[in-house]
Amino acid sequence: MNIIHPRAVAWLTTALLLACLNVAAGPRPRFRLTDLGTLPGALPGGIAYALNDHGDVVGMAVNFNGMGRPFLYRNGVMTDPGTAPGWGEAVAINNAGQIVTREFVNPQLRSFLIDGETVVDLSAQAGHWTSAMSVNKAGVVVGVTTTDGITGAQGRQYSAFSWSNGVFTILGTPTNTLTAVARDINKRGTIAGQITIPSYYNGLDGFRAALFLNGQGTILSLPKEAVGSTAKAINDLGDVIGDAYYTPYTDGQVRAFISVRGKMRNIGVLRGDLISNATDINNSRQVVGISQDLMNEPRAFVYSNGRLYDLNDLVKHARGWHFRTANAINNRGQIVGEAVFEGGSRPYLLTPVR
Repeated sequence: MNIIHPRAVAWLTTALLLACLNVAAGPRPRFRLTDLGTLPGALPGGIAYALNDHGDVVGMAVNFNGMGRPFLYRNGVMTDPGTAPGWGEAVAINNAGQIVTREFVNPQLRSFLIDGETVVDLSAQAGHWTSAMSVNKAGVVVGVTTTDGITGAQGRQYSAFSWSNGVFTILGTPTNTLTAVARDINKRGTIAGQITIPSYYNGLDGFRAALFLNGQGTILSLPKEAVGSTAKAINDLGDVIGDAYYTPYTDGQVRAFISVRGKMRNIGVLRGDLISNATDINNSRQVVGISQDLMNEPRAFVYSNGRLYDLNDLVKHARGWHFRTANAINNRGQIVGEAVFEGGSRPYLLTPVR
């Protein structure tokens, strides 16, 4: 008769438990790097802000005059989709290929929806200064505007807006609120953003994550022990990601969160860091964002299957690259953002590999 030593039983039990946990957590993600290259007629580098499920990427490059210019990366080629000659950036793209840009047309910042050869000046239709931030698959654009037409002057009223088929709508907010921002919209038309309320410290304690549905905003509950929050993105399932503030000061403790079916979870920070900011979420509930140390040095992260990873540990054949920000993730798990390579800024695209 074979007798197994109690210590061996304990070791086997622990090993099996760890194996089960690893299976539950899913495999460690890995990525292949694509350097998006340089916009013709511009300096090397830039920032990738958004992408669609086809892998088309938009962002901002820098021309030889040091001025930011919108870019579109599609099928290995980078082009400038901008409509004005001055400063600009492309901030969003949907699966239909519609692009949202923000461009400076003297004397104000204007927002455009570009659909092939068709260009819609959202600011002109609104009659106000606008800063568009997102567009969903139906071509509905959301962002922030000043209702008096002044370009963000101190004390002016900021309002969240939506635009659809030529109709510009200021989104409603609860009574006794101050300002509102619409940051993202999903395919169902639910909008995630932020509403500001009067605050004791006139700081982050006045920020509240909010959802806008049918033109009206609703403030979400604060995460436990948080004094303020903001919603950054929403997926097609209605899951929301954003940042929670645990002190009212701008240099205070900030943590990225994910809210699934109304239950908020603190994503945490990368080891050795103090602050995290969430930027985007896909329909697989993968979250990307930024984790920062005491010196505010950022590292891009991906949160997948309940675990937080430093993107710098997951990219194959990327010697010399430092991935600073992860700004967006699509439903294929591709990630875009800004990296540093050979001393300069680089827009990148990461594609999952098995």
